[in-house]
Amino acid sequence: MGKPKVEISLIIATYNRKELLVPLLLQLEQQTFKNFEVIVSDDGSRDGTVAAVRGLAPALGYPLRVVTQEHLGFRNARARNNGAHIAQGQLLVFIDDDCRPNPLFLASYHQAFAQGHFLAGDILFVPSWEKLAEVLDRHWGTQGLWGANLAISRALFWKIGGFDEDFVNEAGADTDLDRRLSLLGVRRQRVEGAHVYHLGLPGRAGLPNDLYSRVKAHESIIRRNEQRWLALSFDDGPEPAYTIPILDYLYRTGIRATFFVVGEKVCRQPQIIRRMIDEGHEIGNHTFSHRRLRDLPASEILWEIETTEKVLAPFFANQDQGFRPSQPLFRFPYFDSDRQSEAVVESRGYRIIQASVTCPDWLKPGVDQIVYTVLEQAAPKGIILLHDGGGDRRQTVLALPEIVKGLQKRGFRLVTVGELLAFNEPLEKGS
Repeated sequence: MGKPKVEISLIIATYNRKELLVPLLLQLEQQTFKNFEVIVSDDGSRDGTVAAVRGLAPALGYPLRVVTQEHLGFRNARARNNGAHIAQGQLLVFIDDDCRPNPLFLASYHQAFAQGHFLAGDILFVPSWEKLAEVLDRHWGTQGLWGANLAISRALFWKIGGFDEDFVNEAGADTDLDRRLSLLGVRRQRVEGAHVYHLGLPGRAGLPNDLYSRVKAHESIIRRNEQRWLALSFDDGPEPAYTIPILDYLYRTGIRATFFVVGEKVCRQPQIIRRMIDEGHEIGNHTFSHRRLRDLPASEILWEIETTEKVLAPFFANQDQGFRPSQPLFRFPYFDSDRQSEAVVESRGYRIIQASVTCPDWLKPGVDQIVYTVLEQAAPKGIILLHDGGGDRRQTVLALPEIVKGLQKRGFRLVTVGELLAFNEPLEKGS
């Protein structure tokens, strides 16, 4: 296969900034790297931005497209996602309309893309902002990630679900993206030469105009979101009759979960494990044959763990480390453990995972009862346990959409166990 027609998609989110955007589009012709497209993602501008961009497009030396959305408040994260949805390049580069890249900007990112899939360049502020920029250095130790200058592979961007559209303005979505990637082990790589100059113009109405306020806004939004996090997990699969419809629903709703899989079933259903990984779900170890480890000698416990590790290893052999939990996860069958079995598991480097929401769906109590039990027990920072194998799980499959709807109505955000562990000490209990 040859190279794709477009290697880089440069995405610019904008709202009522025609006077800033048009000069930026003209300046981009100076880029030394030429195999790129530009996508202007408009957030419902009322100043003629869209018409101006479309009128300019034929005169430019690169492909330019426009995507628009209704303006319902500053939906910058959604606008950026809209641009990413239609992008053709394998590398997505995001900048703001009030930034000006140097001529080697895209060339620097293109060169670095061979070594890393999450990249960021410097933002150079005009003198009036330099003192404020120091706030970021003191606060994070290095300049924090800004959506005004970052690059990420398209595959990795969508594996983690893109920017979180719950963030209704610019402050927070970029930092949230950085944190979600870092908790999965993906560290952003600073790219020399991929810097932009920030014009430092007054902020839009309702947005913080200085960096200190921006930092505090990032933190407060993230803390507010994390307070209502719940991890969704499934045990005892994969089994096609139940795991596949569960994956179908999670894919449609953009939710990622953690699957604690049984090794002998992994051997029979490798295509399901591959799909889980490709769609950004986490995989946990649930032993090879689902035996009660409390009853086994240490050598057999180790065999159960290591054999499952071996059958899972090929799925991660060529996979970016960022798609795996930063610490491997293990859940005991039946939550049945003792000091010996726990010591063996921990000796392999695992974090032992319990659950705080434990519905006996294996008893087939009825769809309504499963939904009621989960919603009744749900609490912030909790871990939900359902089953996608080990018996007839049709009721669980039918209950899942109602569970998700009920939790979302109550303000919960469903995440993976790894995401929950990265920012919270989870609420756990045995069963």
